[in-house]
Amino acid sequence: MDILLSRTEQTTVLPISSSVMTSQDEAETEAVCEREWRFIINTLAAGALCAVGLVGNGASYRVLGRDTEILPVPRFLLRSLALADNAFLLVWFANFSLWDLVAYVGLDRMSAAARASWMYVHLAAYPLGFIGQTATIWLTVLVAASRCLAVCCPAKAGGYCTLEVTRLGQYIRT
Repeated sequence: MDILLSRTEQTTVLPISSSVMTSQDEAETEAVCEREWRFIINTLAAGALCAVGLVGNGASYRVLGRDTEILPVPRFLLRSLALADNAFLLVWFANFSLWDLVAYVGLDRMSAAARASWMYVHLAAYPLGFIGQTATIWLTVLVAASRCLAVCCPAKAGGYCTLEVTRLGQYIRT
């Protein structure tokens, strides 16, 4: 009981005027909160997914390269898909995960020249992310179309699912 009384005696009541935050304090708190959430989502969560994706795609590329039993068309398409997906993941990681890590650590308060350099790099790399994403999507469509032909129309698949036609389709896609 004495401990309870001593704790209540030590508490102080702040005046109402000092507990009200100013709009500048609110804006600063909101910026800090946004920086922390961006760090958690873009750097930790998405960065970990990028790392897992890079390792998985690299393993797929190596395994498909060594497998001699698989037909050349699916091997070519799946290896191309792994490369396109890795390109997308690398650009995304550089554009978002690394920058939010820099912002969280506080290095975003760097010199004006360094910030301008980063903005030019971001300006050039940002479209590369969309190119990698589009390549990944269309390669997935090519894989699905190739497998659909091989399963649904096996008699016609021999003429359409050749390595030359597949390479032509990939070239047209790019």
